[in-house]
Amino acid sequence: MRSVQRFALVWVAALAVLAAARSRWGSQSDAIAVVALVVLCAIAGYIVWRRERAVRQAVAALPLEEQIAAIKSDPNIRDVAAGDVFGNERRDWNWQLTRTLGPWLAMFYLPVLYSILAGDRVDGRIVMALAVLGVVAWGYWTKRYVTRYRCPTCRAQHLPVVSIRPLRVVCVTCATTWRL
Repeated sequence: MRSVQRFALVWVAALAVLAAARSRWGSQSDAIAVVALVVLCAIAGYIVWRRERAVRQAVAALPLEEQIAAIKSDPNIRDVAAGDVFGNERRDWNWQLTRTLGPWLAMFYLPVLYSILAGDRVDGRIVMALAVLGVVAWGYWTKRYVTRYRCPTCRAQHLPVVSIRPLRVVCVTCATTWRL
């Protein structure tokens, strides 16, 4: 549900930026709106990263009993504290790249391709529908990737999940914890 809310917020922000740009700059507005949206998303991502880092450092500075109490009392702190590294933990860089670039490609690839092919006859409703279709396809792919996850080193299947946020999977064969 949280991802749907975030997607809806980004979509509404994109429409608002596009409407403001069209009223202000006219025909150049689409390019200006896309650049503005990318800049806003980059700033928001940086702010979230800094906030999580500050919370993680504040929780780590507490004594152990207070850390446990803080993690149990607040689900947001629990999720941020779960981002700490386990022993012998490695990142799945394929998943990290996909998680970072996937939403952008899903939202913009099909509409840009349609805009190039349509030329001057671009219909905004088709562009929006293609963006939604891209996001749905990306969501389906990510869910399938996670449920059928294989160890990148030994290709073992059916790995037990250790934590949900962030998703950690343990390969018993390699004795490696993979962080998705």
